[in-house]
Amino acid sequence: MQRPPRMRPILLPAVMVLLLAVMVLLLAASLAWAGATVARAGTLSVEISAPGPHGGRVRLVLPAGIVDVALAMLPGRLMPDQARETFAPYGALAGLLADSLPRLPEVVLVSVDAPRHKVRVAQEGSCLVIQIVDHEQSVHLRIPRRTLEAVLRRVERMKT
Repeated sequence: MQRPPRMRPILLPAVMVLLLAVMVLLLAASLAWAGATVARAGTLSVEISAPGPHGGRVRLVLPAGIVDVALAMLPGRLMPDQARETFAPYGALAGLLADSLPRLPEVVLVSVDAPRHKVRVAQEGSCLVIQIVDHEQSVHLRIPRRTLEAVLRRVERMKT
C-alpha cells in the first residue's frame, strides 16, 4: 500500500501567509465600512462656553452614528417612564416634523433677540443648528438631519 506524499515544508508557510493576508483584508474592509458609516452619518457637536473667571469651554464632537446604534439597541420598554410620559403625547407632531425635515431649504426656523437672551434655530446644509446665548453661557448644538429624523421617529412610536 502506498503512503500519501508529505506536504513540502514550503507549502505550510505559504498557507499561513495566505490566511494572514485574508484576515488583514477582512479587518481592513471592516474598518473601511465602519468609517464610511460614520462619515455618512456625520458628526453631532455640542459646544458649551461660559464667560468669566470661573467659566470655561467644553466641546464634544461625536459620530452621529452612535445615536442610531443607541436607538436600535435601547428597547422601548427600557425607556424611563418619565421620558415616555413627557414625549409620548407629541408622537404625531414628531412624525410630522420628521416628514418635513428633508424638504426644508436652508432657513432660519426660530430667531429670538431679547435684551438678555438670543436663540437661533436654523437648517444649515444637512444639519439643524441650535444656538442659545445669554449673559451666563452659550450653547451651540449641531445635529445631522438624519440623526434628528431617527430620534423623531422613535418619539413618534412611543406609547404611554
